Amino acid sequence: MLHYIKALPIRRQLFLIILAFMLLLFAVMATAYMFTSRWLYHQNSDYSYLLLNKIRQHISAQNTATNRLIQGMAYNESVQQYLLETEDQSPWRYELYKQTDTLVARYSSLREGITDVTIMGTGGSNFNLMFDRQKREAVLKTIEEMKSKGYSGSNPYYKGLIDNGDKDNQYFLVGLPINNAMPTSTVGRRLGYMVVFMQPSSFISNMEEVYKNAFGKIYVLDRNNVIVAASGGGHIGEIYALDQLEEAGSGNYVFYDQQHTRHIVRMVDLPDIEGKIINVISEKELLRGMTDIRKVYMFILALTVPALIFMAIVFGRNIVSPIRMFIRAINALKMGQFQKERTEIKLDGYLEIKIMAGKFNEMIEAIDDLTEEAVDSRMRIYELELSKQTAELSYLKHQVNPHFLYNTLASMKGLAAELGIPQFVEITGALSQIYKYSIKGAERVTLREELEIVKSYVKIQQFRFEDRFDVYYDVDPQLYDRRIIKMILQPIVENALSHGLERKMDKGTLRIGGCDNGQGATVLWVKDDGEGIPPDKLAQLQQALSGHAEREPGTTENHSLGLMNVHRRLQLTYGSGSGLVLRSSPSAGTEVYLTILANRGDDA
Repeated sequence: MLHYIKALPIRRQLFLIILAFMLLLFAVMATAYMFTSRWLYHQNSDYSYLLLNKIRQHISAQNTATNRLIQGMAYNESVQQYLLETEDQSPWRYELYKQTDTLVARYSSLREGITDVTIMGTGGSNFNLMFDRQKREAVLKTIEEMKSKGYSGSNPYYKGLIDNGDKDNQYFLVGLPINNAMPTSTVGRRLGYMVVFMQPSSFISNMEEVYKNAFGKIYVLDRNNVIVAASGGGHIGEIYALDQLEEAGSGNYVFYDQQHTRHIVRMVDLPDIEGKIINVISEKELLRGMTDIRKVYMFILALTVPALIFMAIVFGRNIVSPIRMFIRAINALKMGQFQKERTEIKLDGYLEIKIMAGKFNEMIEAIDDLTEEAVDSRMRIYELELSKQTAELSYLKHQVNPHFLYNTLASMKGLAAELGIPQFVEITGALSQIYKYSIKGAERVTLREELEIVKSYVKIQQFRFEDRFDVYYDVDPQLYDRRIIKMILQPIVENALSHGLERKMDKGTLRIGGCDNGQGATVLWVKDDGEGIPPDKLAQLQQALSGHAEREPGTTENHSLGLMNVHRRLQLTYGSGSGLVLRSSPSAGTEVYLTILANRGDDA
């Protein structure tokens, strides 16, 4: 069996190992999970029953105390005499009312949650009949309900929760018929009724620790299935829809929420108030206590890891040893220690390892033949590429200077004939400064220096154009010290004057500006309000600038020569993200934007 496995491909062996491990792990984990989940379910279920019964006992004890207190008030001698006194002008009536008021206040303080007590006598004597219309109606409805049901028991009648529309001011009503307990009285048996207002929270007060350990939500319902109290608050006054529950056996019910989560509902009766206690538990909560499951999983891993190590050792011997030999051969080749006479590597093992050794031997032979040739070819390619870029950059740069000098000399010749010697001297000085700037000095200059040359050129052209245009400069002073390649603004300004403003019949405007684009790049612009560029010519220029219709420098038209040269110089120096963007409309002027990326060691 081991010999057969050893002859299999590595991928198949690894698949068998992983499959065996996963099957073993799944079987053990599934068994442990089923056992633990079942155990947790039953344990937590029993615990929830205990808590539910504890809450019922607590509420029953509180109801018993409430019953005794209400009965004590109803059959107190002062209350009995007050209800028996029917004469409004009797001197004892007011005194009995004061005694009743003191009695009610003292008894109410003995039971947390009692807010108001109302007594209505059949003979017309009433105590604390509410001025609040809603409360008064609630009292009358409670008494009427006791009468209609013929309730005359000695224990209080728990009517239920009354919702007055204010969620923060709800109350629970408890009524009790008051019978004549005075042996010397000749009045009939029924003296009146007592109605007590209680806070809903009083039914489950002092149970915070129980709720903290409880599963799910706990609701206390009155006789009308209205939620009187709930753990954690909320939902008070709402009707709990018991008719939507499905029976699940053993006194349990189930329902599914909007997320399709299954909930178990358990309920116990509260005979004192003819209500119920409901415990709503998500099945996920019954599996609370996954710490025990993790312990079981750790136990499973303690069993399966040694088995995995054993299998790894058995199969690893047939995999790792040949691979190690192969790695040693590669390292020897890398360090230059692979001897010529050792032209073949022999590895025993799986089919893939043998194929890998053969391919490696073929690669060594190819490397010996091609290494020197490849190195020489690569060096020649690098040298040719470097020479090409250097020549192209030098050509484009020097192509600008003669072109500019030619146009400037033509301007000087025309001006000398028209304006005379003074203007000629001034123009000559500006021209000398420009020419000296273009052919001498460093290849990279500050933007301040570039702007000074542009201003000199514009001054010359203003003489030539006889002040037919105004010029405005709007360059962010923070850009002045940034270094750029020189002679990139003057050709653009020359283009704007020669092909834009020169053809304009009335006075024109030239705007030169610059700013930082917020990402470290410098953006300069030259705008004129001249004749603009025809749409077909504009499309050709934009295609050329984008690289879709490149031309050789010798074939570029004269009026676009400066644009293309500056564009190519920017791209060669700063990368493809730099260059010109051209916008124009006939009779509306032209805008040229220069983008200079901050890279390749420049400040720009």
